Amino acid sequence: MYVKYILLVIVSLAMDILNYLVAPIVTLFASEAGWLPKWLWWFQTPDNPLDGDGGWQQLHRPFKVEDNKFKRWWNRTRWLYRNSAYGFAISVLGAKTKGTDTLIIEGNPSVSNRPLTNGLTFRTLYRDNKPIYWQFYYVKAWSSTRCIRVNLGWKLWGFKKGEDNNLQLTHSPNPFMGYSLK
Repeated sequence: MYVKYILLVIVSLAMDILNYLVAPIVTLFASEAGWLPKWLWWFQTPDNPLDGDGGWQQLHRPFKVEDNKFKRWWNRTRWLYRNSAYGFAISVLGAKTKGTDTLIIEGNPSVSNRPLTNGLTFRTLYRDNKPIYWQFYYVKAWSSTRCIRVNLGWKLWGFKKGEDNNLQLTHSPNPFMGYSLK
């Protein structure tokens, strides 16, 4: 389980490099609504168009007003940089869960940087009484605006009993993550 994860992280990092190289070109194939064609789906964020989610649009995208094609292209490119090969991390490297799997949570499942809840959570997904996927999640504030956030494994917080899913591979240690108290 852990060796498999390390090998998949290496593949993911290689895909991240490819993503950074091709993202400026990939965005040129997006529809007006911000969706990529199926043959580029590995770069798509399946839950949001390339224009990003509401938080990205309000807080993080470089150009708040897209009054020309360049600004839209750059915003979409930056979205792909922020969400590197997201579709690949879900569809190819993701945890293939079954609704009959069992999730065991150790620690505090409310750990988060939004709103800030310091702590540690370790999730393990079992199939036929054998561990098959895991998630290590740690958050600790170290200043009035920054925390360390480490998310490794697969995003098992999205597991739902009774449903089959693909849950994204993650390897995101960030010692400078921002946080909010609300």
